[in-house]
Amino acid sequence: MTRLPQIQTEYRTLHNLLNLSYLPAILNAAVDIGLFQALDGNESDIDRLCEKLNTEKGITAALCNVLMAMDLIRISQGKYRLAAVAQEFLVESSPVNQLLGIRQYSGSSGPFDHLVNALKGEIPEFNPKMWANKAAAQRMEQGAKAGAIQNVVEFVTALPGFQSLHSLCDLAGNIGHYSAAICAENHTLTAHVYDLSEVVALAPGLRKGKIAERIRFHACDLSREIDLGRGYDLFFVSHFLYGHGAENTLIPLLRKINQAMAHSGYFVSHHISGDGDGPLALPMAMVELMTKAMGYPTHTLPVDRLKGALAEAGFGEFIVKEPDQTLDYPTTLLAAKKIKESE
Repeated sequence: MTRLPQIQTEYRTLHNLLNLSYLPAILNAAVDIGLFQALDGNESDIDRLCEKLNTEKGITAALCNVLMAMDLIRISQGKYRLAAVAQEFLVESSPVNQLLGIRQYSGSSGPFDHLVNALKGEIPEFNPKMWANKAAAQRMEQGAKAGAIQNVVEFVTALPGFQSLHSLCDLAGNIGHYSAAICAENHTLTAHVYDLSEVVALAPGLRKGKIAERIRFHACDLSREIDLGRGYDLFFVSHFLYGHGAENTLIPLLRKINQAMAHSGYFVSHHISGDGDGPLALPMAMVELMTKAMGYPTHTLPVDRLKGALAEAGFGEFIVKEPDQTLDYPTTLLAAKKIKESE
């Protein structure tokens, strides 16, 4: 049986450093739209600020969260104002402004290339197939090995009766990296991974070995009604429910999941639940800004919202593992038992 490598250091440190490389692009976007000029000597709530800048509210608020984490702006009673360092170096009226010098730090902005356009309301249509290629699938699996997979396996294998479970459903499971790791801990467990047809087509070439023989892949359109089958005593979802939480379609989906599960089976969620604390505050604010600028509503799913929706859908007896702040993303693990059939 192949064992997951044990992490000896913290990838978070390197991951956060890489995220910081995006800050010049974000700062330049704020300069381009005139955000610092709009707050020069003024206070403004988000609605008035967007009116001044002619920008989209959700993305502008996400940008302000990053600038607050950078300690360039402050907020009090719902109104933004410039921090002293921004007032001195980032507004045109200051005789010592550094606006020209800042330009040399922009470089290639990667996911923030079109941030100014998005702030102005030219938000792209989100591409749900952005991970549907070999390089993205491999990058996703390798990234999860920096601690996320180990965290999930430790949580799932500690669930009561784990060794007696037989059937796992992994919704939006990509090429099955979480399923393979979970199946490695229970030799009777079989997994069913549901994802886009383009992703499923990659699986045979990337998922091999004895454990792969216990994983079946099912092509589906994740934006439509999905036939998930029946009888699963373990149901796993990682980083997929954000849009459903934001668009009020979470309860209907969880009811469908309930119907696919055996009574007393476990539903397990692996999602970012908040903004992150300490060293993670700035990277997570940047992730939320990136997410909105790409046309997706959010990259967080609060635990209370998920719990409430699960209760409505027939789940209970929650087990929650708070985010591990040593990992690159502060993901909450939540397990819920199916305690009744969903209506």
